[in-house]
Amino acid sequence: MASFHLVDGGGAVHSGGRALTELLRLLPGGGPLAALAGAIQPFTDAVYRLVAGNRSRLGPLIPARVKARADAAIARRQAERAR
Repeated sequence: MASFHLVDGGGAVHSGGRALTELLRLLPGGGPLAALAGAIQPFTDAVYRLVAGNRSRLGPLIPARVKARADAAIARRQAERAR
């Protein structure tokens, strides 16, 4: 729980800010943001650590409707995978 991890298709594990950069590469339309995040990777890593270290303070700032929409999207994906 101390860090976000992403395992890519080749089996390589990316953590923290580098995982965020790799995730952006996978998202539709995320290429430009991934390129930016990769170009400033030390800054991306620092921002990741700052946000991750303050999750408990930042979480309550996210509106309930945004959390509900994310929960619904996760539930839909889980239902689709269960089929």
